[in-house]
Amino acid sequence: MPENEPQQFSTHLACRTLMGITLERLPRDGSLGRLRSFAKGADIWRPADRADRIYFLERGQVAVMMGDARGHEVIMKVITVGEPFGELCFCAQEHGLFHTTGRAVVATVALQIRQQDFVNYLQKDREALTAFVFTFCERLSDAERRLEVLTHRDAEGRLGSLLLHLASTPREKGGEVELHVGHEELAQMAAMSRSHVTVTMGKFRRRGLVRYERNCPLVVDTVALKAYLVET
Repeated sequence: MPENEPQQFSTHLACRTLMGITLERLPRDGSLGRLRSFAKGADIWRPADRADRIYFLERGQVAVMMGDARGHEVIMKVITVGEPFGELCFCAQEHGLFHTTGRAVVATVALQIRQQDFVNYLQKDREALTAFVFTFCERLSDAERRLEVLTHRDAEGRLGSLLLHLASTPREKGGEVELHVGHEELAQMAAMSRSHVTVTMGKFRRRGLVRYERNCPLVVDTVALKAYLVET
C-alpha cells in the first residue's frame, strides 16, 4: 500500500449516506465548532483526555485505537471524510475519559465541537438528531462485527473474517472487492503480529482467495474466501 494511501475500514456505506449524520448536515457558517488541523501521526486525543467533544472529518483520515493487554495498539475503526468520530463522549459520565486514542493517519482537518454545543444543536434539529441516533446504531453494529472477528482464535479465521468485514460494501461486483489496506494495518485491526499476517495472507494468495502486489490494491474474492472459511 502506498505510504500516503488512505485506509478503508467502513461498512453500511449506502445507508449511512442516506440516514447517518455527516459533515454535510451541519451548519457551515462557523456557528458550530471550529476547524483544527493535525499532522500525519498526531494524536487528536489520548486515553486520559476528557471525553467532552465530538469531531467531524473535513479532510484526511483518522484511526480510533485501543491498547491490548500487551500494550499493542489495535485499530477499532478508521474514519473517512464526512464521518463523525469521538461520539462516545455522549456515553461517558460527567468528566468521563475517552479510553481510546484518535490518531491522524494522514494530514487531517476536522471540525471539533464541544459536547454541550452539539447537544444544543441536536435539540433544535430533529432530522439531525434522528441521523445521529442512526449513526450510533450503525457504529454498534460495526462494533459487534469487530468483536466477531476478534473471537476467532486461529489466524486464518480471524484474518479471513476481517477481510470479509472490510469487503462488505455495496461496491462488491462479481465477488471481488478492492481494499486499500496493507499488512501493517491488517495486523493492527486483527490484533495479530505483522509477520503472522504476512504468512497467513501468503496462504490465502496461494489458494487464489486474495491478490496483491506492491503499490496495488488488495483484491479479495469474497465468494471463494467465504467458502474456504466454511470448509475449514
